[in-house]
Amino acid sequence: MLILTVICFFAGAILGFRFKVFILVPAIGLALAVVVLNGVAVEEGALRLVGKMVVVAASVQLGYVLGVILQFVTHSTDSADRRGISMPSSTEGSQSGRLRNSG
Repeated sequence: MLILTVICFFAGAILGFRFKVFILVPAIGLALAVVVLNGVAVEEGALRLVGKMVVVAASVQLGYVLGVILQFVTHSTDSADRRGISMPSSTEGSQSGRLRNSG
């Protein structure tokens, strides 16, 4: 169960990094279908199967949120680099420790 949760979490993160939120519907549907087929194959009880379905759906969604956050962080630094905005480095400081006015 832990392996399935981790796999769904990382799959959700990849989807969140690349796609919009509408991808969650088919992704969760596919994940739930896999859980149901596996549960039927190993003859699990209904309550245990529902519990696994909830955990898998939640892990895909949490992974998606992480992917969106990662996309925001990486693209915000990329766009700042493209606009020429840079953070001052330690070599741009003066002897007194204050930053020089470069503008």
